[in-house]
Amino acid sequence: MLRNRIRSNSGATILLALLFFLLCAMAGSIILSAGSAAAGRISGLKESEQAFYSVTSAAQVMRDEIEGQEFQAYTEDGGKPIYTVEPDSKIAKILMSAVKAVYEDNQSKVEETFTIRPQDSQKNVLGTVTANLIMTDDYKIEITFNIESSEKYVCRLTAKAIVNRTTTRYEEEKEGQLVEIERQDLQVYWNECTIDKG
Repeated sequence: MLRNRIRSNSGATILLALLFFLLCAMAGSIILSAGSAAAGRISGLKESEQAFYSVTSAAQVMRDEIEGQEFQAYTEDGGKPIYTVEPDSKIAKILMSAVKAVYEDNQSKVEETFTIRPQDSQKNVLGTVTANLIMTDDYKIEITFNIESSEKYVCRLTAKAIVNRTTTRYEEEKEGQLVEIERQDLQVYWNECTIDKG
């Protein structure tokens, strides 16, 4: 009777079934872990793309606003500058403030940080973009953009300035006498705006 039990292979089927189940469980766990890793990468990709499009769009809007923007000012006999072009947008006012700091206060470098927010509440999913403007004493502009919620993507905008300075002298009658007046004109406008999407 013991001899028949040793030769019997009636329990081998269950061992094969357990072995097959173990192989299927291992394959299933490998597939599940690969799927969860891919899902994590995809969620990070969405955030990265959102930052890319928000920052790039803000840079393009700023480029279109800056390209061709012009400021003119003049002084007579070293007096206070008079500006002949008034800024008509938020970005133009920021540029005017930087130009005044360079022109009137003789600053060699002006730095200003501001935010660009979508106007439509439905577009708020794009996030708020922070812009850091640097203007040098030759009126060249460099603006660095990034999104507040993510530092993963940074975009830079540079604009070259064309500066025209002229000095003229003329005579004007003041209190019955001819007085020579020296007038200094400044004209600044920007072109060749480039965006570095690195």
